[in-house]
Amino acid sequence: MPNMPKHLPENDRALVEAAVAGRGWSLLLLPLLLLALFAAPAVRACSTYYEPGQTPRTPYAEVAAAPIVVEARVIRPLADDYVEFAVKRVLRGTAERRIRVSGRYFSDLRTYGGWLGECFHDVYQAGATYLLLLSPDDKGGYSPNASPLQFAPGHSSLRRAWVEVAAEIVRIEDDLPPDQRMAAIRAALARVQHPKASETEKFKAARLSEQLDTIQATQPTSHLIWLHGELEAGRIPAELRWNPWVEDWTVTSSDGTVTGPHVYTASEFRVAVLWALSRPGHPDAAEFFAGLAARNDDPAGLFFAIIHMAWDDRRADAARLLSTRIMTVSIAEVHKYIRMVEKSMSGYTDRDGKPAWHRDPDLRAIWPDLAWRIMDYLGRDSSGRIFDDIAPYLMVPDPIAEPDKALWLTYVTTDHPLLAWAEKQLRDPANRVEWDQQYEGWEQDDPQLALQLLVGERKGEAVLTELFCRDGKSRMGVIQAFRKQLTRMEDRLFARMLVTPGLSEEQRDGLLLAAAAAASRFPYSERDFLPILKGGKPIAEPLSCPMRKDD
Repeated sequence: MPNMPKHLPENDRALVEAAVAGRGWSLLLLPLLLLALFAAPAVRACSTYYEPGQTPRTPYAEVAAAPIVVEARVIRPLADDYVEFAVKRVLRGTAERRIRVSGRYFSDLRTYGGWLGECFHDVYQAGATYLLLLSPDDKGGYSPNASPLQFAPGHSSLRRAWVEVAAEIVRIEDDLPPDQRMAAIRAALARVQHPKASETEKFKAARLSEQLDTIQATQPTSHLIWLHGELEAGRIPAELRWNPWVEDWTVTSSDGTVTGPHVYTASEFRVAVLWALSRPGHPDAAEFFAGLAARNDDPAGLFFAIIHMAWDDRRADAARLLSTRIMTVSIAEVHKYIRMVEKSMSGYTDRDGKPAWHRDPDLRAIWPDLAWRIMDYLGRDSSGRIFDDIAPYLMVPDPIAEPDKALWLTYVTTDHPLLAWAEKQLRDPANRVEWDQQYEGWEQDDPQLALQLLVGERKGEAVLTELFCRDGKSRMGVIQAFRKQLTRMEDRLFARMLVTPGLSEEQRDGLLLAAAAAASRFPYSERDFLPILKGGKPIAEPLSCPMRKDD
């Protein structure tokens, strides 16, 4: 390629050359493009993020956690994505005879194209009866607390079994103290386990056994601590040996080898118990977790102690423990648990949308900066999007002194005041003169920060367009900003710049290199950029730049 920019590294030069030549899948470009393709996640109908140690909730646990449990029949669809139900029986809480539940109404559920398996869903069949697990919403209606239990016509015995099981669960959970509940479940199970058990009784037995045979956050604190003690003594109760995340059927291979369900390792079992204990509803586990936090050789115990403190509304204590101990734990261990720390510190937001840590006046003053330092310690690119709720409270008195913080704030918030600061910097005549006079002045740190803050922001489109059309120096500054801010490459301004007439070879190379880097780093961008790298022309309206002196 003639006039190849000399400042490009050899690998970048080869990449741009292959891209500009448009020679399809060249050997030079192939590794980068394959990386972009294979990094893309597989398409699934739905997916759910589970925390380390979290086990799937059993139907018993779902009912136990629901504030309102009713048996109700679908009546008709309502406005604002609600469905009207006629309540037949209230098993827990209070509910009117007719209730509004958020969800989607189908006259024939067979037309629903979504996934009705393991994932949460809120679709309802006309005329069907459901066992609804609900929470009140802020619009005078109700929202599903978990997937509703649907009953097909002709299956009344199963429906009655579900309702009877739910009634038994509510009785155990609401009428008995926590330390008596596991024994009550075993007693209820014994009543339906006998040689002449009906199908309904077998169904009840299966639902009750699930609660006894798994580790659940709804189980009493004393039971979970007992499980932890059994593990420390070298024992895992036989009924709890199987890890529910691994296929639970047996497989016989061609040579006759039989593979059974996956058995919990000691580490997996312990993390599952600690996760359940750390959840809201276990304030009496404070002493247990204090003992774990005092150890210096137990990262999992330390982080679950922090998480328990936060869910127990002792977030200031959690923040102090985190700040003094995080540097004593490997970064790999921190990455395992930091999202759970974030979630527990944020808590369930108030009606005004503010996070839980903001309710503590002392914590309100220190947590944003502490959370930022944690992100900085972990590396923001490797830790992903965490602690976004500190953004409205994180101060940046001098953006030039804290460029990473300034860029992060404009990325996670909308219309941040820093955008106005950046535009003012770029429009200042004195700044423009200074940057024009310096060698590659528009590609140096100060103007680059202002430019990068505005990349991908509609508010910055006017000034970026003006600078792109102004002269060659400021144009290269804008291109360099796009190259550095790859997360915002979907911006329509980038495509318009690429098809603008009069681009120099260096300018086009810079834009193509940005596209190649975005396609390799962000698989979701490949649809936009791979055709460009193969020689295609973006479908965009060119920028209308007036003739310049350096054209």
